[in-house]
Amino acid sequence: MKSTKRKPNIASFASEAESRLATTHQLVEDMAKGNTRSEKPSEDDSSTNVRSGKPANSRSVVVRATEGLVRLEQQRRRRALLRSFILLGIVLAIGYAIHLALSTWLGMEPLTHVWELIRVRLPLENEV
Repeated sequence: MKSTKRKPNIASFASEAESRLATTHQLVEDMAKGNTRSEKPSEDDSSTNVRSGKPANSRSVVVRATEGLVRLEQQRRRRALLRSFILLGIVLAIGYAIHLALSTWLGMEPLTHVWELIRVRLPLENEV
């Protein structure tokens, strides 16, 4: 049996996305200026809901676009935070490796020379 399911038309999706993007940009500009559009989209409007064929509600387009932008910004921040923690771990690992190499080269136990430097600069009360 042949499938009766209709295949999506990529060109119609692309034109729909472009028209919704243009509508969203216009609404955002209007909202920034303080103007709000209270009229419903006209029937001859090119922005239609792809699934139902009805005119798209411009408010819901703005809400969905805003939610999408917020979600993208949150993902970007999470990735940046993760990246900074990874870099911090790498820097600490390299620093510890250098510390171990210096300790071995100086013939001391790791961290011993650091404590000796601190003790030289800040003598304890009973050592004065």
